[in-house]
Amino acid sequence: WVLVGTQDQLLSRALNRGYAMSRFEWPVHFGLLNQDCHWIIDEVQLMGPGLWTTSQLDWMRRKRFGSLMPCRTTWMSATVGSAFLETTDRRRDGLADVSTLPAAFLEKDSNLEIRLGAIRAVTWFSPTRNGPSLPKQIAEDVGGKHQHGTLSLVVCNTVETAHEVFQALAEHHPKILLTSRFRRQDREQHEKRLLDFETGRQKQGGKPIPDDPGLICVSTQVVEAGVDISAHRLWSELPPWPSVIQRLGRLNRDGRDQDARAWFWTTPTEGRGKHERIGPYETADVARSKKLLDALCPRSTDGTFAQAIEQLTRMQTREVAAALQPKPTPMPRALDVHGLFSSEPDVHGGFTDISAFVRGSDPDADVAVFWREWPHDTPPRGDDLDGPDVDLCEECCPVAFYRLRDSLKARQAFAWLWNDETEEWERVRPDDLRPGMAVMLHREVGGYSAQVGWTGEKADILSVVPPAGRGRMLRDDARTETGHWSRLDVHLSDAREKAQDICDAIGLRDRDGQVDPLRKAVVEAAALHDLGKAHPQWQKALPAVSALPGGPWAKCPRVLAVDMTSNDGEIRNAVCALRSDAVALGEKRQKRGRAEFVRLRWAVGGRLSRVELDGLRSVNGVRWAGHIPFRPGLRH
Repeated sequence: WVLVGTQDQLLSRALNRGYAMSRFEWPVHFGLLNQDCHWIIDEVQLMGPGLWTTSQLDWMRRKRFGSLMPCRTTWMSATVGSAFLETTDRRRDGLADVSTLPAAFLEKDSNLEIRLGAIRAVTWFSPTRNGPSLPKQIAEDVGGKHQHGTLSLVVCNTVETAHEVFQALAEHHPKILLTSRFRRQDREQHEKRLLDFETGRQKQGGKPIPDDPGLICVSTQVVEAGVDISAHRLWSELPPWPSVIQRLGRLNRDGRDQDARAWFWTTPTEGRGKHERIGPYETADVARSKKLLDALCPRSTDGTFAQAIEQLTRMQTREVAAALQPKPTPMPRALDVHGLFSSEPDVHGGFTDISAFVRGSDPDADVAVFWREWPHDTPPRGDDLDGPDVDLCEECCPVAFYRLRDSLKARQAFAWLWNDETEEWERVRPDDLRPGMAVMLHREVGGYSAQVGWTGEKADILSVVPPAGRGRMLRDDARTETGHWSRLDVHLSDAREKAQDICDAIGLRDRDGQVDPLRKAVVEAAALHDLGKAHPQWQKALPAVSALPGGPWAKCPRVLAVDMTSNDGEIRNAVCALRSDAVALGEKRQKRGRAEFVRLRWAVGGRLSRVELDGLRSVNGVRWAGHIPFRPGLRH
C-alpha cells in the first residue's frame, strides 16, 4: 500500500490519538503505522513541531519500543538542515548521523540542467502609503501585470489575506482560490482547474496558451507543497526563508520561461514584539528572511536563480544556515508515548491533548466541520437519524478551532459531537472545542462558500446538505452483518487459519521445536476472538435466529427496515423488486412521539445503495426506510 496523508492525520494516529476518528480504532491505526512501514516525510519546512515528532518516533521504533518488523523513515527537503535528527535520545543511541541522497542520483535527471538554468528575477513590491488597502493594491498590481495565456500566482501567509486579495481582483479576471479551509470536493475542483491549465500550457511547450485569458491563482502555504505548477508571475507575502525558496520554486519551475518575475511584500510590523507572530510565522524568522531576500534581489537579475542562491550561500553562509535550521520545539519522549497506550478518558472526561507534538501551540490548530440538516432545535435520535453516515474525507472542512469558537459565539449557535456511548449527538459549547474534533453544524448556521471555503459568515449557506445521520456506534456490531449466516465454530476455525497464514507471511514461525510466543498469541487470540457471541443474550438478539436450527451463530444477514403507515402490499413488492432473496422477518409496532406505525423487516444479503433507499422511501405509505444496526445490547 501507498498511504498519503497530512501530518495532522498521520502523526496523530502514530501517537495513538487519531484525529477525526473513533477512539475505539485508535490502537488499530497506531499499530499499523508503527510496524513494517517506510515513512517518507516531505516538505519538512512546513511541519513545525511535527518534524521533531517524526524524529523521536523513528528513534522509539528502532531503539525504545523496538518494532517487530522494520519501520524506517526518510526525510525529504531541499531547504532544511538536519539538526532535528540530533535529539538527546538519538545521540545517546547512535542515530544522530544521517545518510543523504548521493549526487549521482540527481545526475540521472535529464531535465535537471534545464531546471537549474531557470531565471527568476526577484524584487520588492512597494505599496502606496495613502492608497487603498494593501490587499487591494496587490490585486490591482496582479490584474495589471497578468498576461494572457499564462499563470499568475499570489501566495499569502494567512487565509484572511488570501480572501481579501481574491475578492479584490476584478471579476473579469479568471481566478481561483486555494486554501486549507475547503471541503475536499470543492478544493479538488479548484485544483483541477489549476492543473488542467498547467497541462494545457505544457502542451504548448511551456509557452503562453494562444487565445486563452490565462489564470490567476490566489493561495496560502498549501501551494508550497504537492502542486506541480510553473507560474509566469509570482506575488508573495514575505515568509521565513525556507518558504521563500519553496514559493520561488513554483515560478518558472520547468526552466522554459526566462521572462519570469516575482514580487514580495512585507506585512506591517509596527507594535509587534520580536517574539510575536506574523500570521503563522514568528516575527524574528520573517525579519531574518527579509535580510536574505534583500541580498538575493540584485543577484537574481544577473544570472540563473541557482547561481544567485549559490552566491548568497557562499557570501552569507552562517545566516543562510541559521535560517534553514528547524526550531527546537516540544517533542515526545518515551514516557509520553507510553502514556498514550491508554485510550480511556482521563479524570476530567477528556483525552490527552497531543497537539503540541503535531502542530505545537499553533493558533490555527484545526477542527473538522461538516454541515447537515434537521427540523428542530436538536438533532433527532435513534431511528429518526436516517441521514447517511458521515464521510469525514469528503464532507469535512478544516477550520481553526478558535475561529469556529468565535463564529459560534457571535451568533449564539452550537456545534454537535457524536457520543459513542449514548449513541446521540451532544451539544458542544464554543469554549469546549478542541483541536482534532469532528463536529456537525446545522446548515443554517452557515459559514461556508463553495467558491471561497470557510468564511464564518452566516450569509454563506450551502444549498444542499444531507439530513443528520449517525456517527460511529459503540454497541453496533456492524462486522457481524456479513450478509449470510455463519456458525460460530466455523468462523473461529476460519479466523485461526487466516491468523496462521498471516504469521507465516511475516515470518512468525515455530523453529527447532521451539514455540514462537508471538505466533501463539496471535493465533490463539484469533481462535477465541468471538467466543463471547455464545452468550445467550447475544444469540437471542440475532434477527430470526429462533427460526434456525443449530448454532450458535457468529455472522448474520443485514436487516432492512421500513416504517409504514399503509399499503404494505405495495411496499413488500418494492422490497422484493430490489432484493429478490430478501427474507421477511417479524413485524414490530413502533411509537415515536404521538405517531404509531408498523415496522416491516427483512434479512437481506447486500446493503441497499443510497439511490435504492431513496426510491424505497418514495413509495406510497413509507414513513422511513433504511438499514438498522444489529444491537445485541452487550459487547461480545
